[in-house]
Parts: sequence; structure tokens; C-alpha cells
Amino acid sequence: GGGVYCPTSTVFPVDFEPLEGAPMRPAPAAAYNMLDLGRLLTRADRPIASLYVFNGNPAAVLYNQSVVRRGLARDDLFTVVHERYLTDTARFADVVLPATTQFEHDDVLFSYYHPSLLLNRQAIAPVGDARSNLDTFAALAHALGFDEPCFRRTASEVIDEVLAMDHPVLAGVTRARLE
Repeated sequence: GGGVYCPTSTVFPVDFEPLEGAPMRPAPAAAYNMLDLGRLLTRADRPIASLYVFNGNPAAVLYNQSVVRRGLARDDLFTVVHERYLTDTARFADVVLPATTQFEHDDVLFSYYHPSLLLNRQAIAPVGDARSNLDTFAALAHALGFDEPCFRRTASEVIDEVLAMDHPVLAGVTRARLE
């Protein structure tokens, strides 16, 4: 409650560029700070026309919520939210895609609050039509006509790619050790 925030994201200063597909982009990706979302959604010049939200709930977590919510409520904004729950942000969405929980997919996680790396193992099959981020983005890529091999990678292959990155913090970290 005192406003102290001490993230440990810098414990794992890994360059994820090899996983982000930069060679496939014709131009550098546009980058926006989520903290500016309210301003970006409500600006008169070059308003954002579409928004895809996953792993977040900006209507509830960003400051100046009235501006964020006013932007999310625009009739001319097309919003897709990939989420497990009907969050405040999902209530503004034109489309809500069901997301898996951590129990329904494999993943490798860098902790926000502890200097640890975790292997998340799928415990149950996805419930209903829920899909992981990886599977959802692969389906979107396929629908948009992208056929590069990277869009067909399994969670296991992505985990192995992350663990194989050449970075001191990952030295000696193997799938077998994590399991």
C-alpha cells in the first residue's frame, strides 16, 4: 500500500529478439508504453483503431482509469481480449477469446518477485475452447497467411529455445534440471 515496487525483471536480462521474429518484419515494430494507453486511445490525431489485450487488464490496473475507460468505450475502436475471466477490460471488448490457465499449458516463467525461473507443466487439457497465447497467436498467424516455421512451434520447442539462449543467467539451466 505504500507504493513500493521492486520488480526482479532485471535479474533475467535476456534478449528475446530471436523469439520475436524481427527478421520477418518489413519495418521496426511500433512500440507503445502501456502506461500511455489512456492518452493513446483518446487522442484526436492518429487514434488507435484496434487493440488486442492479453495477459493484462488495463481498465483496472492503469492510473487515470477514467481516461483509459473512455478510450476503451469508443465506438470506432475494435477490441479483442484474450482472457480467462470477464475482466473490466474484457467488458469493453468486441470479441473475448478464452485463454488457458497455467494448469492447461506448458510454459517457462521468469518470476516478477523472486530471482527464479520456473517450468510450468500442463496438468489438465484446456477447458472448453480455451487456448494458450502461443496457440492463439499461431492460429491468428495461420489465418493471416503466415506460414513460417516459427508459427508452428510447440510450447516445448519454445521452452527449449529459451533455455538454449546464450546468457550467463541461463548457464547450466536445462529442462532436466527444471523438471
